[in-house]
Amino acid sequence: MMDYLDCLNKDSTGLLALLHKRVLTQPDQRAITYMGNVETELGWLSYQDLERQAQVIADLIESQGAEDQRALLMYSREQGLEFIASFYGCLYAGVTAIPASPPQPSQSISLLQAIVSDAQATVVLTTTSVLANLEFWLAQAPELAELRWLATDNLASD
Repeated sequence: MMDYLDCLNKDSTGLLALLHKRVLTQPDQRAITYMGNVETELGWLSYQDLERQAQVIADLIESQGAEDQRALLMYSREQGLEFIASFYGCLYAGVTAIPASPPQPSQSISLLQAIVSDAQATVVLTTTSVLANLEFWLAQAPELAELRWLATDNLASD
């Protein structure tokens, strides 16, 4: 199991240290508010919730043996909170996070193939709704099956 305090000690001024400081001093305050547009709030995470979700995602990454590797963060525009939690999870796990939008049904899979190849990603962090299209994508690009596809939206935080 990863020791998160070691991560914090490596860079006491970084994003993880700042997040942890806020968890200690303002755990229930909003860390992130995700807006659909100027008037529509889609959700929010407290500092404590963000850290907890990030640590669960880091544990998932570690359980796959993917620490110190590269991960695609494949989330749709509406999944901003999941994206942010996964980004922090990557920081905790020492994984390089590479944002990538899910291919649309009308698009070619070639852009995703190029991103995976160029980034040398080994893991894809996404949601169950995005994973619903995986079979379709694999039919077009079987090499994508070599990646570890992980849904981050239904993880238990204990």
